[in-house]
Amino acid sequence: MKQYLDILEDTLKNGWDRVSRPRLDGKQVIARTSRKFAREMRFDLTNGKFPIVTTKPVPFRLVALELAAFIAATDDVREMNKVGLHIWDGNAYSEWWEKYREYKGHLGRIYGVEWIHFSSPWDPTGEVNQLAWLINMIRANPNDRRMIICGWNPAAVQANKVSLPPCHVMVHFDIIDGKIHFMMYQRSCDMVLGVPFNTPSYELFGSLIGHITGYPLAEFVHILGDHHIYENHYEAARTQIERKPLEFPTLWINPEIKEIDDFRLDKMVKRVETEDDFVSGRRKPITVIDDYVQLVGYKYHEKLPGDQRMAV
Repeated sequence: MKQYLDILEDTLKNGWDRVSRPRLDGKQVIARTSRKFAREMRFDLTNGKFPIVTTKPVPFRLVALELAAFIAATDDVREMNKVGLHIWDGNAYSEWWEKYREYKGHLGRIYGVEWIHFSSPWDPTGEVNQLAWLINMIRANPNDRRMIICGWNPAAVQANKVSLPPCHVMVHFDIIDGKIHFMMYQRSCDMVLGVPFNTPSYELFGSLIGHITGYPLAEFVHILGDHHIYENHYEAARTQIERKPLEFPTLWINPEIKEIDDFRLDKMVKRVETEDDFVSGRRKPITVIDDYVQLVGYKYHEKLPGDQRMAV
């Protein structure tokens, strides 16, 4: 993950000093940032290793649960809360979003809603399932150049129909020499908290796509648009830059996962609500994800100072 640390250091030392208005715990604040524009990270996935930041802990269970929520097109934060996923609470209950939401806990047209229910005036159902279309294209026409999922809906953003405008806006797959190459463009990149979470999220997404379609992985490219470090993260960034990266772990995917719908949050929630181990408290709801995917041999440095979430 040296390339991540190099970009982190460059952003901290050579970035433009700008004032922004991010939201912290659902409330808008004024914060200074050090920011730059347009970089990329390329990760070789042919050796079986799973690239993830090791200079601080990244909560992989939450990464996986959030992805499961996207795949289920979850738009109710209370469903996420049932399995111990709370990273969207600040957006769901923000003062700004309160006047636009449809009900308490509503998140609006976040990533998975657009993935699964993108509005279309030409489809008889009034919408298209981009994720299903992508998987079908990989299986039926792997030479196609249109294998794209877009989470950015300009109409939804401009009409305030989403509690947080998508930061990672598009993912593009390609099959070359029988292997999956894919890249993700991220418009807004919180270098200390967001990017270390988003990179493994899309690597897991690509791994699941490869798992169910039978294609091995080749490379993941993470393109960073506006990448920035908030002033309350400066110390954390400096600490991280000084640390030596550790060896990457490997990813285990349950072989019983045959289709992408086997990795839906609503199915995991149903298990938590009905299985004796969860109901009786012998297992924590958040551990349900361990039955689906796990990182094996993930080692990392201790938590960073000032690890406080902001989002724009």
